[in-house]
Amino acid sequence: MIKYDIENEKVYIGLNSLFYFLEIYNLEIDLKNRQVKGNFDDKNIDIKFNDNDSFIMDNSIYIDINSLKEKLNFKVADFDFSLLTLTLVPNFSLPYEIREKSKIERLRLDEEKLEEEIDVNMTSKIFSPGFLKINWSKSDLKNSNYNFEYEYGTQFLYGDLYLSGELYPKNKIVYGNLTYSNFFKNNDLILGNFSMITPHFINLDSEIIGISLKEEDTYMTRDGGITTIKGEAENAQVIELYREFTLIDYIYPKSKYFEFKIFDGILNSDYILKIYYNDGRIEEKKVFSLTDMDILEKGKNRTSIQVGKNSNNGNPQGISHIYYGLTDNLTVGLGAMNLISSNEKKYRFLENDIIFNTQHKTFPTLITYRNFFETKEKENSYNLIIDQKLKSYSLKFLQEKYSPFVFNENKIKEYTSISLGKSFNKNSFEIGFNDKKYFEDLKDYESKNIYLSWYTSIFSPLSFSIKMEKDIYRNNNYSVFYPSISYSGIFSIILDGEIGKEREDKYYTQNYNLRLTKRDIEIIKNKLFLDIGIYARYSNINEKFRYGITFNLKLDDYVHLDFTSSTNINEDRNRNTINSIKMTKLLNLNSPLDKADNNSSVSNSWITGKVYLDKNGNHIFDNNDIPLPNVEILVDNRSFITDKNGKYVANGISGNKISTVTVNRKTIDPTYKNTDGPLKIKSKNSSILHLDIPIQPISIISGNIILTEDFTEKQFIQNLSLINILLEKDNEVVAETDPEFDGMYFFEDVLPGKYTIKFNYLGYENIDFSSNSIEIEVKNSDEGDYFEGLDTEMIKKEKEEDKN
Repeated sequence: MIKYDIENEKVYIGLNSLFYFLEIYNLEIDLKNRQVKGNFDDKNIDIKFNDNDSFIMDNSIYIDINSLKEKLNFKVADFDFSLLTLTLVPNFSLPYEIREKSKIERLRLDEEKLEEEIDVNMTSKIFSPGFLKINWSKSDLKNSNYNFEYEYGTQFLYGDLYLSGELYPKNKIVYGNLTYSNFFKNNDLILGNFSMITPHFINLDSEIIGISLKEEDTYMTRDGGITTIKGEAENAQVIELYREFTLIDYIYPKSKYFEFKIFDGILNSDYILKIYYNDGRIEEKKVFSLTDMDILEKGKNRTSIQVGKNSNNGNPQGISHIYYGLTDNLTVGLGAMNLISSNEKKYRFLENDIIFNTQHKTFPTLITYRNFFETKEKENSYNLIIDQKLKSYSLKFLQEKYSPFVFNENKIKEYTSISLGKSFNKNSFEIGFNDKKYFEDLKDYESKNIYLSWYTSIFSPLSFSIKMEKDIYRNNNYSVFYPSISYSGIFSIILDGEIGKEREDKYYTQNYNLRLTKRDIEIIKNKLFLDIGIYARYSNINEKFRYGITFNLKLDDYVHLDFTSSTNINEDRNRNTINSIKMTKLLNLNSPLDKADNNSSVSNSWITGKVYLDKNGNHIFDNNDIPLPNVEILVDNRSFITDKNGKYVANGISGNKISTVTVNRKTIDPTYKNTDGPLKIKSKNSSILHLDIPIQPISIISGNIILTEDFTEKQFIQNLSLINILLEKDNEVVAETDPEFDGMYFFEDVLPGKYTIKFNYLGYENIDFSSNSIEIEVKNSDEGDYFEGLDTEMIKKEKEEDKN
């Protein structure tokens, strides 16, 4: 209620209606003394109004809006005459805000518990039959030669065993390892083949056979302006590399290991990998930099050990490393390396690491220093990176310096770079300077250049980039431009070029590359798919223009068939066409006759079982229970449909991760519900989990909070706003609700079981209920029931002195 004093142009607000509106019921209004008293917001309130700022009318105190703002602690109290609106912003929390915050906090805690809790764990086994994938291929149909290969994944000695090899033309194991995930402080223990993480100036050029204890991740290193990105992605079809928002490269990996090399010298960029797996999964992975390692907390440590020999020549290799957090800002590392490069050069290094992070909020700075001491030659090499954030700018300084023993092989003597970058509104700018000194053919060389680059995806999914580079070592004689356009959506396309010019030359040197690919074009629904690729290369140096077309036809039923045809046309217009074929069959050795997704990896896990109407509620599929066909099972939003017998097979699930399994309620009767709700499953590589999913009918529970003579209707409505009703099962809250304005309440989607309904009053008045809790049993049936009449009366709580 608002009153307006026209003569004095003052606005007055009625306290009774205001307190009712704001649900402030524990403050008493003394009309006679024009006083407000009580306890609110943990403060004792005692405010008195006078004739200058208040008056009494209609059995209520009306106070001046300015006095309200000052005496009752409101940040804003304004009345707009043109819109007839009152704006109030209090400096305290209102009761409804406290209730909502409490609900949100409970939901947050429940969510944290759900994230921590795992409903079902796939257990490691001493042995399981596992999965076998057979691949038969002919790379050229004109040739009589063919390849017969296999992959095998299983649980063995409580670890994950993976093997791959050839059956023809040679019978041999090409790759294999036994992995124990999270064996020690998030490190995986690998026995067998693995990729060794070495300093980027040493090339082993081979996989290692031995023992590895390290954190598996995709990582990148930077060496002399070249960024190398390596990682593992088993069963990947295509891997796309994005810088900022721009697709800059993609590959079709030939094995589980992949590698990208970027030669443009850009230092400030972050990289994202988008991995398309053969089984339909798409994974985005941020690239982790070995030179930007996380600072360890004080007293924490990280250890990695890799020992073995080259798989191709048997050269012994070994690396051990430990990092320790001296403080929350400073981490030190110590490592030892005994390595033989691909050129048969032996290295014996002691590595020392210092990683310091200021953790300043406005100008955080990360300093990474690595020193490599060659123990035999008594020489030092080092890498230094200083990375600073200047508000929205990124400043990076990099310096690498190598001793003669090292640069005689890797050719780089010293590399220095400094760059400044900024990203905003889907744009990224960078300016930088590079100075490279290298040793080749017994001579010293040097190159210096400055560059300016710009990326934008403001027209996403279409992205543009251009880089200008100017050589300043050869008297500004040479400049080069690198334009690029990419699109990633319905199809993927990359068009990039290199345009350079010497001052003395009359023409530009030009090189252009175009790559376009479109995957999984559905020719016959769920049967026949087409991949098509187009590539073209042009260079004006030798007037060469080459282009070609590739396409794959994939037919997947009980056997997966790939037909590939590739045509290359060279600068002489000579055509060369190669046709190839590949057949793949995946066998679940636990049940070889089961139909399997042949695109799935042998390291994936499976979940299989029945969806059924649980008539007796015992969570066991009995003779009387009814299988439910055409029910959609969702595993991390991937869809699997039950057959006529209610059976589902969810395959192609990534191992060693937590997946959520649930039922799409739109595919079952509206009166039914998944008994166990969403389940969190911790999967294991090459494992099968049998999981039956019971469905039960749901019921509705309703009742009323009844008004008694202890309260007026106005008091009753006020008190209802502060009542919360809980539905508990086995002493756990499964649902909660608030009563309607007339006292009615109800719970929907209630499964069979024994429940307790509890009534809680959250205010300060002496409110109680004739029944504070009500017990009810919802029995199993073919159809849900409607339970009503679960009523309680609102009464005044009996005071202690009255009890005595």
